[in-house]
Amino acid sequence: MITMSAEKKPFKETKFYKFVTEKLAPVAGDVTGIAGKVVSGQWGEALGDVSELLNKRKTESTEMQRLALDFEREKLNFSLELNKLEIEAFRIEQLDKVDARATGIERMRNGGKNLTHNILAMFGVAAFFGLESYRDWETDRKSTRLNSSHRL
Repeated sequence: MITMSAEKKPFKETKFYKFVTEKLAPVAGDVTGIAGKVVSGQWGEALGDVSELLNKRKTESTEMQRLALDFEREKLNFSLELNKLEIEAFRIEQLDKVDARATGIERMRNGGKNLTHNILAMFGVAAFFGLESYRDWETDRKSTRLNSSHRL
């Protein structure tokens, strides 16, 4: 089972940062644009930039070819982990639905009723009629006051 950490890793502890700084920067040179995109939260664009850089320059040397392969492997691993997380989230959602259905069935078997909706509806109707009555009373009071002041 895959569990997600409650805390977000600092950027400097990510595999992507290590790949860019330790492997890509010495071979490819300046990668501050890519790092800036990651820091600003544009992960997709940063991944695309690294992929584009490696694809353009992989014919330059065997080191670049090796880096391109390493990067593609890491991208596939990332996609695999993401798919596992999506599957786990779907499994949890399905278990939640089953649990909710079982709770509803158990409540019906035991004769229990959920009165929350009925109470809220009665409160809403009572509030509506109370406000309408107050408005009518206030209107009558004002019209009576106006009529009595005109008779003088």
